[in-house]
Amino acid sequence: MTDQAHLTSRQGEERLHQEINERIRYLERQVEEEREAQCRADTLLARLMDRVPELEAPAEAPPDERGSPETGEAEPERAESPL
Repeated sequence: MTDQAHLTSRQGEERLHQEINERIRYLERQVEEEREAQCRADTLLARLMDRVPELEAPAEAPPDERGSPETGEAEPERAESPL
């Protein structure tokens, strides 16, 4: 191999090496960004899961909240007798 061919081959290898390193750095940044995004998503999901009990409607409201007597049964109304 001539000196010129060797130099050209060496330059090509260096360019290839630089390109590979650039791609590796790019992919490492992408992986880090995905990790951060996943962490944010996990945090949001955990916060929402903590709020599920607040967001679920109760099956039946407690009697005092519906405005009915505590027993849940209405007493019949009595007519007052005049005195």
